[in-house]
Amino acid sequence: MNEEIQNLINPYIIDCNNINEETHSWPVGIRYNRRIVKLYELELITGGSGKIFTDGKWLEAVKGDIFFRKPGLDVQGISGYLFCTIIFDPVYCISRKDIYNSKVSYWMAGENEMLPYVDFFDNIPHKFNTPNFNEYMQLFLNIFNTYSKKNIKNQLSMKADLLKILTMLNKELNNQSIAFKSQSVKNNYKKIMLCKNYIDNNLYSSFSLDTLADMCGLSRTFFCRIFGEIIGQPPFEYIINQKLGIAKLLLSTTDMSIKEISSSCGFSDITYFYRRFKGHFNMTPKSYRENLQLFDKVN
Repeated sequence: MNEEIQNLINPYIIDCNNINEETHSWPVGIRYNRRIVKLYELELITGGSGKIFTDGKWLEAVKGDIFFRKPGLDVQGISGYLFCTIIFDPVYCISRKDIYNSKVSYWMAGENEMLPYVDFFDNIPHKFNTPNFNEYMQLFLNIFNTYSKKNIKNQLSMKADLLKILTMLNKELNNQSIAFKSQSVKNNYKKIMLCKNYIDNNLYSSFSLDTLADMCGLSRTFFCRIFGEIIGQPPFEYIINQKLGIAKLLLSTTDMSIKEISSSCGFSDITYFYRRFKGHFNMTPKSYRENLQLFDKVN
């Protein structure tokens, strides 16, 4: 955990929303109501596609995008994208308990209800596309599921997960800033990010390095090198790690058997799946699920 982040902020989760395929009710293309952001918001786009008006510009919203919003920002969305949003105060203050207890955190009307400015977030852009979607997805869902229990004691757990999200985001932005010093990265960044998005949206499929390199118009050798520079992992490792992230999500949110999960994530050999899962998460899939079930019983 980044000690600097822990020392500078003490977040309090005010609200959390998860709009997925089951709960999304707006027709695609409909404009949401325009609003001025009153609190701090982190929004992970989890699927679909749409647009979000942000700071005077219409920005594409696709899976893997993270939108960060500060008080005073003028925003409006065009439906079609799925999302999980965390609404929070970066610095807990007991005098703001009326804001924390608001039932309409998105739509508070009074100017006095807007949270104060915190300069810690100056370097975070309004939109950022992450190469680590599954890790973020797990943390966002952890917070949403914990928030849904409506137990004030759960703030400590949600705070810990939010700090992990902010630490990951800070690290990725720093790595991207360093990577952009290379001209070859600048020239190929968009191609690689489009390729990454293709991988993320087709993780149940098999991939060929030659096919992915051709998609970017690059040689296989150069593709592997530039993909690693931008994403932080070689293509094959990235694909495996993303598949493992989905497997972890399925283990925690479904009753599918481990064999079914292995197969649905594109692992034809369950022994290989077990070995990669244990190497990545330091426990077997079975142990991971059993630990989750034990945790749920305790809480």
